[in-house]
Amino acid sequence: MKNLPIHKIQAVQFYFLKHFYIVLFLFFSIIAYSQGELGDDKGVFYRNERTWGLSLNTNGYSLNYRYGKRVNFTQKTLFEADISVIKHNKEIKLYPELNYRSFVFGKLNSVYFIRAGYGRQVEWFPKTDKGSISIRYFYTGGISLSILKPIYYVVLYPFDTLLLSQRFEDINPSRGQLLGGASSLKGWGELAFMPGAYIRSGLTFEFSDDENRISALEIALTLDAFPKKIKQMENERNNFAFLSMNVTYRFGKVLDARMAKTIDSPVF
Repeated sequence: MKNLPIHKIQAVQFYFLKHFYIVLFLFFSIIAYSQGELGDDKGVFYRNERTWGLSLNTNGYSLNYRYGKRVNFTQKTLFEADISVIKHNKEIKLYPELNYRSFVFGKLNSVYFIRAGYGRQVEWFPKTDKGSISIRYFYTGGISLSILKPIYYVVLYPFDTLLLSQRFEDINPSRGQLLGGASSLKGWGELAFMPGAYIRSGLTFEFSDDENRISALEIALTLDAFPKKIKQMENERNNFAFLSMNVTYRFGKVLDARMAKTIDSPVF
C-alpha cells in the first residue's frame, strides 16, 4: 500500500479536529441551556475526588484512574494513570474455517500504552441545583510508555511436515500455509518498550444526584508521541504519533467534602 502524501494526512487531521470541536460546542451549548433555575441551596462543596474511567477510543479502549485535589472552588489539580489497548486502523480480523484462533493478517505486535501524568481541571458551570449538570474543562499530560507484545501465527509447512508457531516476518510464504493465530500467551516473554509523552484535553459532564458520588460523561482528545514508529503492522503505515478521540464513563466518590463559605470566580 502506498503511503499517503503528508498534505493529505494533515488535511484529514484538520477535518477530524474541526468536526470534533463543533460537536463539543453544540453539546456544551445544549447542556448549558438546560441547566434551568437555580435553587436557594447552592450546594457548592470544597472537595477532592477519586474516580475510575472506562473509555472507548477511536483507536482502541482503556481503563483510567484519576485523583482530583481541590485548589479552590473552581479548580482542581489532577493526577491520572491509565492503560490503553491500541488498534491499527487497518486491522481486519479473520476467522479460519479450521479450529484455530482468529487473527489479524500482517499484525506484528499487540500494542499497549501505559500513561501517568497530571494537569488541571476548571469548573465552568457548577452543579448548583438538584438534577443539574456540572461542566468542567480539563487538560493533562505526562509520560506514555508503549509496550509491544509479538504476535505469533500457526503455520503449516506441508512439504516438511512441520506445524510451527511463527512471527509474521519469519513466515516463508512460498512454502508455508497460515492456519490461524497462536496462543495469546505466546510472546509475553519478548516484550519491547518505548517511552514517549502524551497530552489530553476535553470536557467532563458530571450528573450524579448524590453529592458523595461521581457519575460523569467525558469527551476528550489524546495525543501520544514517541521517538520512533511503533511497529504494529507489516506492509501498512506505522506511526510515531497517535491522535484519538475518547468517550469515557467516569465514576467514583467525593473525598473530604465540606460546605463552601464563599464561591470563587470561575477562571477561564
